[in-house]
Amino acid sequence: MNTHHYLILIALCPTLSFAQTGGGKTGNLGNEDINVIKEYQPVLNDAFKINISPG
Repeated sequence: MNTHHYLILIALCPTLSFAQTGGGKTGNLGNEDINVIKEYQPVLNDAFKINISPG
């Protein structure tokens, strides 16, 4: 890469570091009431092994 590419990369690094700031919003997510209808029942399905031999 030549010097021009390095200058562009250096110019974009500070811009990318502020890319996910939330648009000026502070850390307040607000309040929300949630009504739980029934208890969560997680289910884990059976797994299967892929039998592939290298070579």
